[in-house]
Amino acid sequence: MYIGAIFTIINPMFTIKEIASAIELIGPRMIFVSRRLGFRKNDEIFQMVSSLSTNAEKTVQVVYMRFETSEYGSAPSYTQFVEREKVINKHQDLERDVHVKTDDVCCFQFTSGTTGPRKVNFINNGQLAGNLLELTEKDIRCRPPPLFHWFGLVCGLLAAVSHGRTLVLPSEVFDPTKVIETLVKEKCTVFNAVPTMFQSILDQEALSAKVSSQLSLRTGIIAAASLSRDLLQRINDRLALNGLIYPFGMTELSAVSLSTTRDISLLSNWTTVGKPLPHTSIKVIDTDGTVLPPGRSGELCLSGYLVHKGYFKVPEKSAEVAQIDENGTARLHTGDIVSLAPDGICTVLGRVKDMIKKVNAPERRDQISLAGPHCSKPEH
Repeated sequence: MYIGAIFTIINPMFTIKEIASAIELIGPRMIFVSRRLGFRKNDEIFQMVSSLSTNAEKTVQVVYMRFETSEYGSAPSYTQFVEREKVINKHQDLERDVHVKTDDVCCFQFTSGTTGPRKVNFINNGQLAGNLLELTEKDIRCRPPPLFHWFGLVCGLLAAVSHGRTLVLPSEVFDPTKVIETLVKEKCTVFNAVPTMFQSILDQEALSAKVSSQLSLRTGIIAAASLSRDLLQRINDRLALNGLIYPFGMTELSAVSLSTTRDISLLSNWTTVGKPLPHTSIKVIDTDGTVLPPGRSGELCLSGYLVHKGYFKVPEKSAEVAQIDENGTARLHTGDIVSLAPDGICTVLGRVKDMIKKVNAPERRDQISLAGPHCSKPEH
């Protein structure tokens, strides 16, 4: 980022074929690869990228992590790479830095692929400026979510780097016991995790009453899945963490665009995703594009600096998702069905693809199914 280079982080659970396709798509000039990540060995990946570094037709520099010296031909180890870069003239670095602009792309991030083939999303420097939790220089954030996902990368690593905060990575892959140890040892004040991670941590025997009393948590983010009041109550009781916020986001929004606030407990408001962030506007539309009034459910559309710059090498998909409205504003069509209250608070109801029409009013499929004469409410 310092020199203006674009980076991306590949999901370590990708197959070797998916990784090869990702490399072919983005065409990197440099690849950093580790021999292993957590329990997974990367021997196949090593062999594949090694062939790239020796391919005369592809000018790819490979750097091998966790080696004092390279074991693969002429490619440098990370230590060798760092030592080599120290000789770069500092004046040249400053010249490069001057030319990095707010709207320059700094990161490629792969979409999840849940709605079709994975796409590469653009994130620019200006989209990292948010500070949802109003953190201070004294805060220490613990971040177990993976860095290839927007929650871990943007709301964790990049948020800490861009705001000068302390970030603690408890383990290479999620380990609830190590998370608990890290929270106590590092005296973390902020904790970000998805609901299933919170659930796993709360189920650990290591989280005794004595350990809970040693925690220093004051706030954090819980996101990327729906919430239950039971889970939130356990978080409040066992972690003494009642200052959580619950945001709504997606890769195309460079993290989040709506969020609850710390001053309203999620225990009394766990079904909504709050209000739009500053400099973000939203509207709810029906299938014909008509803007709907508060209380009516429809597709959520957003505009503002958080909206992505598009997908890499697929302009037709970029134009389809971020459409230009009658005022010339690019609005991202999220595909989420929501309802807005008169005070602007948003509740997510489902996805467009899970919707059917009934008397011109969109309803969730499960709601309609339960209304049938032969349907019974499922037991929980």
